Amino acid sequence: MFGAPRAYAHHVPPVIAAPGYSYWRAMEVTSRVQWYIVSLAVAEGDEKFVRDLLVSWSTDMVSIASGEQDTVLSIQLVRPSNGGWRTMLVSRLWLGRDPQNPDRLIPIFESDTGVRLCDSIDYHGSPDELVDLQAVWHESSLVPEDQPER
Repeated sequence: MFGAPRAYAHHVPPVIAAPGYSYWRAMEVTSRVQWYIVSLAVAEGDEKFVRDLLVSWSTDMVSIASGEQDTVLSIQLVRPSNGGWRTMLVSRLWLGRDPQNPDRLIPIFESDTGVRLCDSIDYHGSPDELVDLQAVWHESSLVPEDQPER
């Protein structure tokens, strides 16, 4: 989903580089499909900081949002549009059942204006066709301690 030619490698001195990480000045989105930017509140020891991840699959996004390790602060859905890209700030993340295949759970991403989208790789129908919605994540329920609620 994301690739980086060697020409874009960023040489970070080993003394400040995180073990096992590669650093890049630019990356390419190798497939014109929907992807996500997720911001996490991370605590390591006494330190708290925000980590931003680029996530290529909606199933990975659901795993991150429902995980207990880090707190998801925000999710942005990025999708191809007329030769460029559009972003949508996600306020809710749901799982819905495909009525044609009830064992199959499909992620639904909802904006603060009520627009709902599924990942076109996961599901080709309308999000409104899905049943038995289960809440996975809600933006306002996860406000960091040092920020007031909106």
